[in-house]
Amino acid sequence: MPHLNGSKEMATEWSPTLNEASNEFIMIHSRKLLEDKKLVGDHNSVVSTLLEELLQAQRSINKLKAEQKTIQKNVEHFLQNLKDDKIFLKSKEHHKIKATIGELKGKLERERRSRERMELLNTKLVHELAEANLLRKQFMTNCEKEKKERELMEEMCEELAMQIGEDKAKLTVILSESKRICEEVEEERNMMQMAELWREERVQMKLVDAQFVLEDKYNRLVQLAASLERFLISRGAELDTTELEDAELIKQEVESLNIQRVMELSFDV
Repeated sequence: MPHLNGSKEMATEWSPTLNEASNEFIMIHSRKLLEDKKLVGDHNSVVSTLLEELLQAQRSINKLKAEQKTIQKNVEHFLQNLKDDKIFLKSKEHHKIKATIGELKGKLERERRSRERMELLNTKLVHELAEANLLRKQFMTNCEKEKKERELMEEMCEELAMQIGEDKAKLTVILSESKRICEEVEEERNMMQMAELWREERVQMKLVDAQFVLEDKYNRLVQLAASLERFLISRGAELDTTELEDAELIKQEVESLNIQRVMELSFDV
């Protein structure tokens, strides 16, 4: 902008007040010269020549003043246009800067929201990572626990397999012994059955013998009862009442016996 400042300084130097003072000075000086010319007369040609040159210079100065005014107006117009252009450019630049600032604000807002989302996501990821680490530790703990339990189970299974092997050998011995005992029991049972059959046969034989004896005694008792009855009939008048009652009672007891029923009871026993 130095050139513009120089133009402003030039406009200041060619101000209207300075021009008017210069014109007034020239006019006064011209009048004075004319008066001096009248006083000295027409004989002084040098003064006339100078005066003519002065007037010519005055006209040149006036012409220059007119050109200076035109130039000054052009400069003022140029400066005004330049000022308007600067204002326009400044306004345009202002709008551009404002738009840029708006874009930057929008971008910053988007970045802020994105940063907040990223922070939220980061917090969530940190939380999930902490949970994952906790689950991993729990999983490792459970795996270690399951490993120890599996090893213990394997040891127990091995011991159980050994125990089963030993028990199997013992069971084989026990089964063999049990088979032998069962055979002995079966043999004893058969022997007991045979002994029971023999005992039953002996009992039956004894019962048959007892039946024969009982029948014989019963027959003898019947015969005795008949003999008693004949005796009572033959001695009826000689016996007293008590003897008759006793004899009658014995007779009734003998008659009441049922040899078949006695034999059935004997066989049931």
